[in-house]
Amino acid sequence: MGVRFISLFWLLLCGCSTARLADGWYPVADTQDNRVEGKAIVTVKDFESVAIDTLSHQDVAFIEGSLKADKVSVWTKATEDRIGKRIGL
Repeated sequence: MGVRFISLFWLLLCGCSTARLADGWYPVADTQDNRVEGKAIVTVKDFESVAIDTLSHQDVAFIEGSLKADKVSVWTKATEDRIGKRIGL
């Protein structure tokens, strides 16, 4: 199960990516082509720390991160605006 989950997780991440964009969280269109809509909400540089936790739960991987203080309001507004819509890494 773990290998299938990681493979599916990786496929979902790659399926949402667009060449030459900075690593980060982006709004994703609700279409089959998984097109990125607009600019990054936050990028890797906007985090104090980021880690993937696969040890706490058998079949689930968690991305844990701590945003820099000046990006918390940006993340909050973007995720509120995207309720019911998709965000991709």
